[in-house]
Amino acid sequence: MSESVCNEAHRIVTEARCEEYGEPILNLTRIAIMWSLRLGVNVMPQDVAACMQCVKFARQIHKNQRDNIVDGCGYLQTEQEVLDFYERHQTTPRDNPWELLNCLTGKDSNAKAIK
Repeated sequence: MSESVCNEAHRIVTEARCEEYGEPILNLTRIAIMWSLRLGVNVMPQDVAACMQCVKFARQIHKNQRDNIVDGCGYLQTEQEVLDFYERHQTTPRDNPWELLNCLTGKDSNAKAIK
């Protein structure tokens, strides 16, 4: 029996992708900053995860591939991780991804760095 889509996505996000790209929330925040600069509007990490879900689902509409579903599920997981981070740190989603990056990297003296 093959691994479930959700289990596979969880394994990939917490192991392989984390080793390749670092902590998901930090990576999504970096992407959010780049997209913010490109688009001229503030994009937050949960927006990046949601948009990447759309990319995967659009690809799935074109051609049924398990990889699209696994990756889409992985982006759902990382979106929830971002929201959990806000809750754990008793903060609301910030409107500015640069402020969040400072919080995550410990450059914000009023916030704890991600561990």
